[in-house]
Amino acid sequence: MRWLRKFQTLRTMQMKVMLSTVLVGTIAVAIIAGTFLRKMPEMLLARTSEATLAKLENIGGIIDVRLKNVVTYLNSLASNTAVNAALLGDARQYTNAEATLVSTLMKTGISTMDDLLDSIVMYTYSGKFYAGGNGGFLYVDNLKRVLADPEWMMPVSWKLVLERNPNNGSAFRYVLSLYYPLRDNTHLEPIGLISASLLPNKLIAASDANRSITVLDGDMRVIYHPDQSKIGMPYEDAPAAMLADEEGMFSYALDGKPYFMVYTTVPLTGWKIIERIPQAVVMADVEAFERSFLVVLLGTAVLLVVLSHFISRGISRSLVALNAAMDRVRQGDYTAHVEVAGNDEVAQLGQTFNKMTVRISKLIGEIYETEEKKHRSDMLALQAQINPHFLYNTLNSIHWMAVLHGFDNISKMVNALVQILRYSLNSTQFDTSVKQEVEMLSPYLFIQNVRYNNGVSFSSTVTPEAAESAIPRLLLQPLVENAISHGLRPKGGAGRITVWCRSHTDLLLIDVTDDGVGFPEPVPEFEPYDELVESGRVERQTGTGIGLENTNSRIKVHFGEQYGLLVRSRAGEGSTVRVVLPLRQRGDTDAEGYDRG
Repeated sequence: MRWLRKFQTLRTMQMKVMLSTVLVGTIAVAIIAGTFLRKMPEMLLARTSEATLAKLENIGGIIDVRLKNVVTYLNSLASNTAVNAALLGDARQYTNAEATLVSTLMKTGISTMDDLLDSIVMYTYSGKFYAGGNGGFLYVDNLKRVLADPEWMMPVSWKLVLERNPNNGSAFRYVLSLYYPLRDNTHLEPIGLISASLLPNKLIAASDANRSITVLDGDMRVIYHPDQSKIGMPYEDAPAAMLADEEGMFSYALDGKPYFMVYTTVPLTGWKIIERIPQAVVMADVEAFERSFLVVLLGTAVLLVVLSHFISRGISRSLVALNAAMDRVRQGDYTAHVEVAGNDEVAQLGQTFNKMTVRISKLIGEIYETEEKKHRSDMLALQAQINPHFLYNTLNSIHWMAVLHGFDNISKMVNALVQILRYSLNSTQFDTSVKQEVEMLSPYLFIQNVRYNNGVSFSSTVTPEAAESAIPRLLLQPLVENAISHGLRPKGGAGRITVWCRSHTDLLLIDVTDDGVGFPEPVPEFEPYDELVESGRVERQTGTGIGLENTNSRIKVHFGEQYGLLVRSRAGEGSTVRVVLPLRQRGDTDAEGYDRG
């Protein structure tokens, strides 16, 4: 029996989850560990190359920014009106004003470039020149040689050339000479050149001393190297073919030692920036990691056993509780509730179950309430239709009595009331056309004008595409009544009401506008009526009238929450109530399947 109980324990959900978790977890960890150990060297190289490439791209960006700053400065110097005038003056005459101006501009440029500029020289074809900086006059011969090149007679922008430093007193054997054309500001004709001598170490500022970074120009000559003796020399550490792409990485043996080479291209100049990393540095931690990983793997297996025990027990306990609650629902108890803790899948399942039971209870209540409303609506409809012919006959009798006694207004009012009653009671259709609904406002407004001494004027505009569209019967009359009662009556009853009906994409829009007193609190732009009521900006209507409240609810019940009334109003200027309905033809079925025909 004891063995049988142990066997039954193995069949429980808790034990199944525990055993499967340990088994799958151990196998997965072993596979992951083996794959990781096999891929680790490759991963380390990839991460090292990515980090190195990002560093090199950052250096290239710094080079671009510094060169652009120098070019911008030279452009401002060359285009300076006073400098241009000085350069175009007599080559044999120098005024103190010219010399002071040009010297000041050159010193300002050199001082603002963080010691990047060693010297600046301006030289014209007429032989006039200015120089500033360290050994600036030594660079004049270079400029004369460059000006002899016919290419500089053509429209060029600027050139960057690695040259020997003519200043023997400098610690730098080579300089980067940036040549920029001088032009006549008026005719844009070439008049000479500017030469700015840049120090490679200042331009590149590669990194800390532990990084072996080299910068090459387009001819594969070394522009920057930690060993200054290699600057200006052809690059021989790797074949040029291996640097053909914009950026990349490759392994290469140099002096019998394996290196990892990473390179990128400076966008502005096309230079190559290369970093050489010994592979021994990258792989130094791999072996130590392999040994420690075995210890971690054993610890992980033990941890899996402990965790799987607690996790499986928690899962099975939650599932048992959930199963009991579902059984209560099956028996008709929709108040069943599951106590959930945590945020795992089982807890989420319990939360979903609780939400489901609450929703079911709510839906049952809503269905009951809807049925009650429909029952009351049916009763009201039946009461409204009791003996309508009796009402017509009585009103016709009053009409003819008024005619016989000469009371024309009473006759017309009774006749208008008969039209309204016939429109509202004699049809079994839910919908009518927009055109007919607007026409039926006339008898209602006639009755109102009798009350207000013809003080209410009315006009309507119905576009052709909206005229035959479907609209619920008697939807507009409550809005017009609301405009008279709450808009025009407070200011004496006189005023104007306009109705504008048109279609917009798949919507039917109807604006009912009055020039009455408006809402107490301004609503400058159209806002949903129910949101205005909820925020307290508009008081909820009470009383026996249909008004905005019931009209808005009627639209939403039949067509959905996305439709209803929008309101815009200014105190003392009037209000506009916009009806938003789906654009339908009479007899169409709406989105909820309610056949309005």
